[in-house]
Amino acid sequence: MATLDQVLRYSMFSQAGTSVPLSDQSVVPFPKPAIPKGKIDDDDAVRQPIWHFDHDAGATPNRITNLTCISRGMGKGRMLVASEVAVERAGIVSVQGAAIDLPLTPQFLLRKGYIRNGKLRPGASFLYPLAAETDLSMSVTFGYDFKDGAGTSPAVIPEDARDSLEFMPAPGKEPGKVTIGKGQKARVVAAPLRVIVCISFVTAKERADFEPGAILGAGRVWPHVLIMANRDIAESSCSIHVKRPVTHDIRDIGRDFDHSLHADMNTTIESSFYADNNTLIQLGPGAPSPYWDDLFAWYEVGVNAGTGTIRAVDALEKGGAITRAVSVLDSTQLAYVARDTPRVAGQGAFDNIHIAPTMRSPRATVHPGVGLDRIYMAPFCEHDCLHAHWRWATHNTVKPVLGWSKVSSDPRIPGQPYLVAGAPMVPANQSVSITMTSPSSFRYDAKAVGTDGVNRSPAIPSGTFSLFFHHGMAYAISLSSLKIQTLDSLIDANAIARNEPGVGATATIHTPIRYWRLRFGGDDVFLSDTDKVNERQKVANRAKLLARASP
Repeated sequence: MATLDQVLRYSMFSQAGTSVPLSDQSVVPFPKPAIPKGKIDDDDAVRQPIWHFDHDAGATPNRITNLTCISRGMGKGRMLVASEVAVERAGIVSVQGAAIDLPLTPQFLLRKGYIRNGKLRPGASFLYPLAAETDLSMSVTFGYDFKDGAGTSPAVIPEDARDSLEFMPAPGKEPGKVTIGKGQKARVVAAPLRVIVCISFVTAKERADFEPGAILGAGRVWPHVLIMANRDIAESSCSIHVKRPVTHDIRDIGRDFDHSLHADMNTTIESSFYADNNTLIQLGPGAPSPYWDDLFAWYEVGVNAGTGTIRAVDALEKGGAITRAVSVLDSTQLAYVARDTPRVAGQGAFDNIHIAPTMRSPRATVHPGVGLDRIYMAPFCEHDCLHAHWRWATHNTVKPVLGWSKVSSDPRIPGQPYLVAGAPMVPANQSVSITMTSPSSFRYDAKAVGTDGVNRSPAIPSGTFSLFFHHGMAYAISLSSLKIQTLDSLIDANAIARNEPGVGATATIHTPIRYWRLRFGGDDVFLSDTDKVNERQKVANRAKLLARASP
């Protein structure tokens, strides 16, 4: 059994704030961090406060607005990362099949708090084992008592109940659920259905541990939703809406900002989906290929509200291969060959989303029609890019990109994160779908079903958490200059060796060409640009790729 505060210790907000001094704790938001003077080097970046957001617990406790990040990669401008991140809905389904909506309104608010900074020590928490210097963060918790049954309107949980050890039961121990033998008697007092929803919104300072190559220095954002009930439930779910601005937005620019360094950015923010290739293709020993046909199983750029809902994590997917739905350039750079697409259990149609402005090359006017005016940044972004990755390829084995194990070291949590290569980065009883609501915004819908993600029975045990969006998001701030220089030199050397189309610029001196060459190849033997340039990968059957690999 546990009090409210005891169960809330499972939130990232609580874990990060374990040893935070009182001066860095508050019940009202903190002011914006100041833009630092002078250069921020790599050693300083991990300690530099960068995040801020607005939050009104008295009016809209379920959403934050004006999420900004001070980006040293953008001249220390205060970048508008998201205009809004909102938990739009939370709910459960009882074991009897009643769908119950949980209003995320001030009336049901039990706890709220803010911390200005905190720390997650490596391995200190099985649930949040990655090291992080957390930045401005907040947490709000809602509570509901259904005194008259699951189908009725909820009541506010009484104040005195929140500090009781009977606030929530031990895992799987429903209150009033008693087994008695023949001839025995027992007095049972049935407690009403009780549910809590904790929104833990945590940000973290820059680190280079978001992706397997440690090339990208990124700030982190974790909009977690935790749901727990005192009775077994069939399902729990939530919907999180992430809204980026329509156009690139830099605020409070420091005096040393030089926009000419970023004149190759288009202003409109767009989105792209990518699925990682589970087959490792290397350029050399220990050097995974960054070319899109090698690194990605498939992708779609410029996705928007018309793209439709896509399966991100699918508990019904058992794994297998989708045959001949993708074609890739062969060694001649002129012809295409069909390729199969292997998938693992739980994998959806795509594994990640990038939301960022595209880039453009001045050579676009000289070489029109070959994509130089609208260049998408991947696999890592140069600037102003918000990433969400819910799975990484099976051959990526560094801890920060590992998925969830089905085996847990704590009975309140259905599994354990950062243990299984290639597995989705959500508990195994969850499915996730992504719906674009605009070219720069998406809705993340997650549902936990029973203990396996498919069947409502066995049910989600009482006193256990459903934890949603555990993987969080990352915002691109800087790139490792040494690693990028090595990559750009390799890209240029390969272009010469393969006789790829010359466009009057190199990746070494012109950043957009790096990303363009990773996506496009071809042969310079032809006279016209449209004949010379070939996209390295083409989709032959989109419907097959959107469907499951398993029956």
